[in-house]
Amino acid sequence: MFYALTLTPPYVSLWAPLGLLAALSILYAAIYRAFFHPLAKYPGPLLAKVTGLYMVNQAIRCRDTYTRYELHQRYGKVVRTGPNELCFADAASIKDIYGQSSEPCLKAPYFYDGFTLTGTSSVFSSTDRIGHARMRRLLSHGFSERGVLCFHDEIRIMVERYLSIMSQSTPTIAKTEPAVELHDLTHNLFLDITSQLSFGKSFDILIGGDHDGARDIETYFNICPLFGVFPVARYLPFGPFKAARKAQPRIIRFVRSCIDDFKVRLSQGTSQAGLLRLMVEAKDEETNSSFSVNELIENAVIFIIAGSGTTAATLLYLLYEVGRRLEIQGKLEREVRATFPDLDAFPDFETATKLPYLNCVVQEVLRLRAPIPTVAPRVSPGKVIGGEYVPAGTIVSNLAYTTQRDGSVFHNPDSFIPERWEHPTAEMKVMHRPFSTGPRNCVGMHLARVQLLLTVCALYQRFEISLDPRMTEDMMVQRDQGVMTPVAKQLWVRIRPRKVD
Repeated sequence: MFYALTLTPPYVSLWAPLGLLAALSILYAAIYRAFFHPLAKYPGPLLAKVTGLYMVNQAIRCRDTYTRYELHQRYGKVVRTGPNELCFADAASIKDIYGQSSEPCLKAPYFYDGFTLTGTSSVFSSTDRIGHARMRRLLSHGFSERGVLCFHDEIRIMVERYLSIMSQSTPTIAKTEPAVELHDLTHNLFLDITSQLSFGKSFDILIGGDHDGARDIETYFNICPLFGVFPVARYLPFGPFKAARKAQPRIIRFVRSCIDDFKVRLSQGTSQAGLLRLMVEAKDEETNSSFSVNELIENAVIFIIAGSGTTAATLLYLLYEVGRRLEIQGKLEREVRATFPDLDAFPDFETATKLPYLNCVVQEVLRLRAPIPTVAPRVSPGKVIGGEYVPAGTIVSNLAYTTQRDGSVFHNPDSFIPERWEHPTAEMKVMHRPFSTGPRNCVGMHLARVQLLLTVCALYQRFEISLDPRMTEDMMVQRDQGVMTPVAKQLWVRIRPRKVD
């Protein structure tokens, strides 16, 4: 007892200088980052300059995209959003960061590593240039527009099922039209489509199929963007963090079983064509390699997330924005119905993609309500970006949410005006990039477009659609969490089947 007491004061006294040293180190780092760092000349919040926790906090609060946009409004085209990070909002930097180049800005591993389930990369999360090119080659045929159209019948069957469910929810007497909630129904539609293509077997959620696997995938990918920027989030023992950690091994087991089941059906000659078949059978001639099992898992899951939630959100916002403007809705209805007058003939994509006003409407929805207008961080190799030299190792990005609202490029940028896309300027095309741009653009953009145009045409061909009076703008605010979807997770509409004499 005496021995312990006599040793305590010297140990305790050590904490004072250690604490002082730690405080001085933090102060030194803060002063250096704020005033002497190579990025010190760039404007931005003081806290963002000295600690990466500033933007981590915004991400946790589901405010990352909105905060960056507000900072651009306050500070201009280039904002320092971290001790070693710049966020741009000009046209020149888009090509410098994301374009084809002998000095490319490669994907930032700290961010994209958060998306992995198995420790292996997908075509989305791969940060290795050679590895990504290999996966793009393996996927090129299945995700080309021609390749996606091979799945036209599978998509049609699912959309017909979706329309049938909506028809069953509406009586024939217009005066008693009930409101129909489309948020969950629409998400289920695209989950059924993408699961059919990804696994060769649909979740069949529209007809009451088990969707535990889909729920686990959503649980994990709603939170995993934080895992890269805030790695400790993987291990937090509460709330969505704990739920995502528990879901991860279940997803791997579930997807692996789907792939194994598909391979059995393939060997028996009973499997249908689909993306998974193309992935399983694909072989890269340059490397003489195929997808590994873990690569199949990673890519199948990312296709479900990227191909379902994004398309569902876009369709919901299209119905909402068009439904608020009767003149625009009338013009769109007339074009669709004149093109597809036979209610018994399902619309075809080759015709739908040529409808001028429909394409203008889709472009405007993707400009104002893009499902992923968020940052796609890259690493500067040490080159000029947006007219200024950016040191090697600096994290750089260009925020589509900001460029798509640039008042110098888009007249009345906050207004929904489809007609602006009838004669778009070159700068409008550069600043509007809902599927990203350059060699790392969205591999699934053709699939998204086919799904969206076919569903929109079928809806306006067969139904009279109006917004339910309960819908408010507050309900449709985009929740900034991965895919940006309506915060209320609801879209109430009134639907009546059309009758053509």
